[in-house]
Amino acid sequence: MSKERRWCLRKNMSLNVDIVCNGQSDILHCKTRNLGLEGIFVETNNTNIKEKTPVKVMFPQTDDTDPEQQQILASVVHSNDQGIGLSFRIQDISTIRFMRKIFYKQK
Repeated sequence: MSKERRWCLRKNMSLNVDIVCNGQSDILHCKTRNLGLEGIFVETNNTNIKEKTPVKVMFPQTDDTDPEQQQILASVVHSNDQGIGLSFRIQDISTIRFMRKIFYKQK
C-alpha cells in the first residue's frame, strides 16, 4: 500500500458521486466519506480496483449555476474493504473553483 501525502485538510461529508474506471463502461454509484481539495475517499463494495488506476469522479450539480455534472480525473491511491481513496488530477482553475465551492459550502 502506498503512503498518502495530503497537502490540505479533509472534511467528513456524504455526497453521492459516480466513479467510472478508465476503459470501463460500468458506473459505480458511491457515497463520499471525506473530501479535500486534492482528494476523496468513497465508500464502495468494489474494492478490486488497483492502485494507480485512472478514474473519473462525477459530482452532481451543486446548484443552478452549474450547467452540468462536474467531472474530475483522479487516480486510486489505496483501497480497502470500506472503499477507495482517490487523488485528484487537477486540470484547470475551474476544477479548483468547483472543489472549493463544495468543500466550503458543505456543513
